[in-house]
Amino acid sequence: MKIIENNNVGYVPRIFFQNQLETEEKIKYIWDLLQKNMFKYKQSWELSFYDYIPDKFIDNKYISAIKDTFKNIDYFCMAYFDKLQRFLIIEPKLFKDLLEIIFQKNESGGKIYIWDGLFSQYFENLKDDINLIKRAYLQQASFQNKTFDYERKGLLNILTNDSYFLLEYVEALYKRNSTRHYLDDDHTLGVVWQIENIEPVLDRLFNLSTEKEQYVGILEHFCNSFFWGLESETKEQAKQFLIDYCKRNFADCNKMNIVVDIARHSMSIIYNEILLTFLSITQDPELFSNIYWRGCGTSGFGDDILGDIEASEWRNILSIVEKSDVGIKLLPIKQYINLQIEYALGYAESERKRRFLDNMKCLSVIKT
Repeated sequence: MKIIENNNVGYVPRIFFQNQLETEEKIKYIWDLLQKNMFKYKQSWELSFYDYIPDKFIDNKYISAIKDTFKNIDYFCMAYFDKLQRFLIIEPKLFKDLLEIIFQKNESGGKIYIWDGLFSQYFENLKDDINLIKRAYLQQASFQNKTFDYERKGLLNILTNDSYFLLEYVEALYKRNSTRHYLDDDHTLGVVWQIENIEPVLDRLFNLSTEKEQYVGILEHFCNSFFWGLESETKEQAKQFLIDYCKRNFADCNKMNIVVDIARHSMSIIYNEILLTFLSITQDPELFSNIYWRGCGTSGFGDDILGDIEASEWRNILSIVEKSDVGIKLLPIKQYINLQIEYALGYAESERKRRFLDNMKCLSVIKT
């Protein structure tokens, strides 16, 4: 009783309940004590009570009590459902009802976080209301960011029932990052390739991304998130998707820049094939020049000459172009690439001169 009256440190009994909730008399006494008093974190004490009450003492009277507990939470709280699953024998729809309560409270300004196992391990107990699951999943993802559903098991369950939910999920990501030009990269979304016939969804998602984000060739594009670390069989499927997308959208520089960025980063094994596929369809030098085949800008370390690095990258692109069997039609593009090499080498020379002059100034200062 003293702890209840002076619970300033936010103590929640767990081991105590585990040891004391052993007889019907003790259970009744502790439950009555909880119900007769108002104190800080009372609902967390009640949740702990539900967790540790022995199976043989579980009965119907606690179902409405559990719902009331969640309705009365008015502080930040993480909700775990593992031990509450014992009550599903009495009320199979309990988890769905609790999810509805949590969702509505959070919509009204609450902050009840849900352990992500609810959407993975207990998905079967919820799937009768897929719309509620989707809304609650997006809500929790917005609260917990990357820590939520880290292995994407919950997301896979939803996509298995509605693959186009992926569009809603990405829409929500862009909405949360509306003040930023780029989204954080996420290396776990490659799991979507486990969903049958996911290609039409990704096609629409790529189109959505071009509408939401004007990509300028700096950093990795968000769509790389779906291609990191794929297994060999999945990688072949992803490769075919990118090639097909290239063929359909070769004339759209924004869409091509997404494909090329993926080919430069998360799917580098297909870079040559993407470039050669593009050249087999069009030999328009202006179109070619508007695609970030080597990204935008150049980075180096220490004594690196950035112009030399850029020239080397253009030479590599030229070597791939020369493998094409299109022939003389590629001459304008080759001329464009050679011009970029000349520009880069000129810049490299100016870098060397500038460094030489800077070094001479330093030596002059040291001597004086």
